[in-house]
Amino acid sequence: MLILKKTGILHNFTPCTTTLALILFGLSSLGVVLRYRHWTQNPPEEENLLNSLTMVPGFTVQHIWTLVTAGFLETNLTTLFGNTITMLALGSHLERSWGPREFLKFVGIVSVGSYIVTWIVYLIEYGFTKNLQYLYETQVNGMVGLTMGFLVALMQLDPEMLISFVIFSVRVKHLPGALLGLSNVFFFVFEAQSQLFLIQFGWIISWTYLRFFRVNSDGSCGDQSDTFAFSCFFPEFIRPIINYFSAIIFNLFVKLRKPASRKSNNNNTNNQENEETLNMNLLHSSSIIPEDGEVGIEIEIETGESRSIDNSSSSSFSSMSKSNTIKPQQPPFIDKEIGNTSSAPSSIHTTAMFELPS
Repeated sequence: MLILKKTGILHNFTPCTTTLALILFGLSSLGVVLRYRHWTQNPPEEENLLNSLTMVPGFTVQHIWTLVTAGFLETNLTTLFGNTITMLALGSHLERSWGPREFLKFVGIVSVGSYIVTWIVYLIEYGFTKNLQYLYETQVNGMVGLTMGFLVALMQLDPEMLISFVIFSVRVKHLPGALLGLSNVFFFVFEAQSQLFLIQFGWIISWTYLRFFRVNSDGSCGDQSDTFAFSCFFPEFIRPIINYFSAIIFNLFVKLRKPASRKSNNNNTNNQENEETLNMNLLHSSSIIPEDGEVGIEIEIETGESRSIDNSSSSSFSSMSKSNTIKPQQPPFIDKEIGNTSSAPSSIHTTAMFELPS
């Protein structure tokens, strides 16, 4: 029996997890009945029905839905009850931590992804061996790949969580490595190749998604902490070797994931700086601060044809100053030529108006 030392984790099951557990229990109950009748009576129509629920590599293209249904189909009573409890316990904890949407997204990526990769591997095996057994005599089903994904996710959230079985207890951070080791043992002892593939690919897909691609609540992507490094799944005496090779893959994924967001941030910063510079130049060119509060200067910027100035107004000021025109340099953001018209070239005119002290 599985007991998690976490308050309320086995109570108040979440809606999405409960729904998935019911789907798992319903499909698996049907699978157990069909498998039992196949062993005792061997009716061909029930064998075809079972093949339409499990993933058979040679029929996967015709039965594409089996990439989804096979992950929620158990044909053994022990694995049926074990995975139902696992779904309710671990799934509810993850759904509370992430929310329903992110939880269902994770379930889909890990479960369907592990079956897609497993299917591709069986096609590759057939391509090398030409053995039809890999195509038509292999049935792949079970939630073990998703279970591995749950353990990886719990290792990220709370690696020190204590899980107690009937006679012993173990921390979550040790469970993914233990399951990986058992999958290799079962492969060599019982030739459980499909279960090995599901566990291995469920582990790799879930860790890759959580490590590099999952969007966190603060907007960041992934988890680059040392406690969730790839080498943490292995014993400490071989971690230096794992770190050497995993660093290459880690840097590759960081380069693939980060430049887009970094480029977007840089573009936003540059646009903001350009806008601030443009506003400062416009402010500087459109007004001059009056001196001593006695003389006010107004600058008119004109482009295209020159605007005619009232001769009578300008003559009244000619006796005060020989030149009332200020010719500032053209700001860098104003083009020297506007359009392709045949009118006179653009020009900048400034007209100074003075107010005599009373």
